[in-house]
Amino acid sequence: MFRSFILMAIITTISQIHLKTTPLDATHECPKCKQHSHLQLDWFQPEVSNFGGSVLLKRKDAQLSCSACHQIIRPKDISPEIKSLIKAERENIVAHFRIRPSLFFYGLVIFLAGIFTYFKVIKKSDTGPDPAFAHIKAGTKMWTYDFDETAKKHYTWFLVSRISGDTVFVRPHKETVTSSSSSSLQNTEDQFSPTEIPVAQEELIKEQKLFINNQIPYRSIGKVEELE
Repeated sequence: MFRSFILMAIITTISQIHLKTTPLDATHECPKCKQHSHLQLDWFQPEVSNFGGSVLLKRKDAQLSCSACHQIIRPKDISPEIKSLIKAERENIVAHFRIRPSLFFYGLVIFLAGIFTYFKVIKKSDTGPDPAFAHIKAGTKMWTYDFDETAKKHYTWFLVSRISGDTVFVRPHKETVTSSSSSSLQNTEDQFSPTEIPVAQEELIKEQKLFINNQIPYRSIGKVEELE
């Protein structure tokens, strides 16, 4: 069934949209029945259609026919004079390019958007807590760094004081050091500021970076290098 559905979507048809009929004057003779005053020039615009919609091509096709013998005159039987007339007439015919999606196309877009939403949003929410966040709890200490105005690194500790819902509350260390070694700065609890700073869970685990707002005298991003 699915295969039939796909085939229906890709099968394409080409139709001709009639634009204009131009009768030729009596001086022109039909190459088939040799009668005068019965030749006419019909103009068509091709339209390509499938279940995805239709496209009106910006092309103008001419068809010469005779209303007396009811025959379509093939290009090789058309006189040079009439061919020149067709060329001149083509310049005056207006054919607009147009794309018109079908209900099938809109339905397919909605279907694909639903699939994308399911796997990116709903399915992701069913996977439980993010592994990068699961091991962070009250008492966790994070060794981080930041840059000063001269692009020099400054290292410090942050202490997770508590977690409430999707918000992690951290306390910054009272000091910073230029050494990258975490042992260069003691991290007993009394050395942390009593001020709690809220950090969104999604910001904390994003690329393992600690995003802090402007409530502390550090810039906003410090990479979480070590956890205790």
